[in-house]
Amino acid sequence: MTIAEHFYNRMEDIEEMMIMQDHEGLDNYGLSLTYNPDDDEWVWLLSWGGPSEEIVMIGRGNNAKFRYIYKDWFTRKEYGITSPMEEVALKTLFNDWFNCEELRDVLQ
Repeated sequence: MTIAEHFYNRMEDIEEMMIMQDHEGLDNYGLSLTYNPDDDEWVWLLSWGGPSEEIVMIGRGNNAKFRYIYKDWFTRKEYGITSPMEEVALKTLFNDWFNCEELRDVLQ
Protein backbone atom coordinates (compact mmCIF):
# COMPACT_ATOMS: atom_id res chain seq x y z
CA MET A 1 0.00 0.00 0.00
CA THR A 2 1.35 3.47 -0.88
CA ILE A 3 1.61 6.29 1.65
CA ALA A 4 -1.22 8.11 -0.17
CA GLU A 5 -3.44 5.05 0.22
CA HIS A 6 -2.65 4.88 3.95
CA PHE A 7 -3.57 8.55 4.28
CA TYR A 8 -6.83 8.28 2.34
CA ASN A 9 -7.86 5.22 4.37
CA ARG A 10 -7.40 7.28 7.52
CA MET A 11 -9.27 10.24 6.03
CA GLU A 12 -12.24 8.05 5.14
CA ASP A 13 -12.58 7.13 8.82
CA ILE A 14 -12.07 10.71 10.01
CA GLU A 15 -14.48 12.27 7.51
CA GLU A 16 -17.16 9.68 8.31
CA MET A 17 -16.92 10.52 12.02
CA MET A 18 -17.08 14.25 11.22
CA ILE A 19 -20.16 13.80 9.02
CA MET A 20 -21.86 11.69 11.70
CA GLN A 21 -20.88 14.28 14.38
CA ASP A 22 -19.22 11.43 16.29
CA HIS A 23 -17.28 13.52 18.82
CA GLU A 24 -16.51 10.56 21.05
CA GLY A 25 -15.23 8.53 18.10
CA LEU A 26 -12.87 11.33 17.05
CA ASP A 27 -11.74 11.91 20.62
CA ASN A 28 -10.75 8.25 20.87
CA TYR A 29 -9.41 7.84 17.32
CA GLY A 30 -5.93 9.19 17.97
CA LEU A 31 -3.50 8.53 20.79
CA SER A 32 -2.44 12.11 21.51
CA LEU A 33 -2.52 15.67 20.27
CA THR A 34 0.57 17.72 21.11
CA TYR A 35 1.75 21.22 20.33
CA ASN A 36 5.36 22.05 19.44
CA PRO A 37 5.75 25.83 19.91
CA ASP A 38 9.27 25.88 18.42
CA ASP A 39 7.92 24.76 15.03
CA ASP A 40 4.36 26.10 15.54
CA GLU A 41 2.89 22.69 14.75
CA TRP A 42 0.28 20.34 16.13
CA VAL A 43 0.94 16.59 15.93
CA TRP A 44 -2.00 14.20 16.08
CA LEU A 45 -0.53 10.78 16.79
CA LEU A 46 -2.84 8.13 15.34
CA SER A 47 -0.83 4.99 16.05
CA TRP A 48 2.47 4.03 17.61
CA GLY A 49 4.87 1.16 17.12
CA GLY A 50 5.05 -0.63 13.84
CA PRO A 51 3.69 1.27 12.02
CA SER A 52 3.36 4.72 13.53
CA GLU A 53 1.12 7.33 11.90
CA GLU A 54 0.54 11.01 12.53
CA ILE A 55 -1.11 14.02 10.93
CA VAL A 56 0.73 17.29 11.46
CA MET A 57 -0.70 20.81 11.14
CA ILE A 58 1.96 23.47 10.58
CA GLY A 59 1.02 27.13 10.94
CA ARG A 60 -2.29 28.82 11.66
CA GLY A 61 -5.69 29.51 10.23
CA ASN A 62 -6.04 29.64 6.45
CA ASN A 63 -2.25 29.43 6.06
CA ALA A 64 -2.03 26.08 7.86
CA LYS A 65 -0.40 23.23 5.95
CA PHE A 66 -0.77 19.52 6.66
CA ARG A 67 1.33 16.44 6.23
CA TYR A 68 0.80 12.78 6.97
CA ILE A 69 3.74 10.82 8.35
CA TYR A 70 4.00 7.05 8.21
CA LYS A 71 6.84 5.28 10.05
CA ASP A 72 7.32 1.55 9.72
CA TRP A 73 10.33 0.18 11.56
CA PHE A 74 13.36 1.72 9.83
CA THR A 75 11.51 3.79 7.24
CA ARG A 76 9.80 7.18 7.42
CA LYS A 77 7.54 8.43 4.65
CA GLU A 78 5.93 11.83 4.48
CA TYR A 79 2.93 12.83 2.38
CA GLY A 80 2.17 16.51 1.79
CA ILE A 81 -1.59 17.07 1.83
CA THR A 82 -2.53 19.39 -1.01
CA SER A 83 -6.09 18.33 -1.87
CA PRO A 84 -8.38 21.31 -1.14
CA MET A 85 -11.10 19.00 0.18
CA GLU A 86 -8.73 17.24 2.58
CA GLU A 87 -7.22 20.56 3.70
CA VAL A 88 -10.67 21.97 4.53
CA ALA A 89 -11.61 18.80 6.43
CA LEU A 90 -8.36 18.87 8.43
CA LYS A 91 -8.59 22.63 9.15
CA THR A 92 -12.12 22.06 10.43
CA LEU A 93 -10.96 19.12 12.52
CA PHE A 94 -7.96 20.84 14.10
CA ASN A 95 -9.47 24.29 14.57
CA ASP A 96 -13.16 23.62 15.25
CA TRP A 97 -13.19 20.16 16.81
CA PHE A 98 -9.86 20.19 18.64
CA ASN A 99 -9.85 24.00 19.24
CA CYS A 100 -6.15 24.23 18.38
CA GLU A 101 -6.25 28.00 17.77
CA GLU A 102 -7.61 28.68 21.24
CA LEU A 103 -5.35 26.12 22.91
CA ARG A 104 -2.26 27.49 21.16
CA ASP A 105 -2.77 30.88 22.81
CA VAL A 106 -3.11 29.25 26.22
CA LEU A 107 -0.02 27.05 25.75
CA GLN A 108 2.31 29.85 24.64
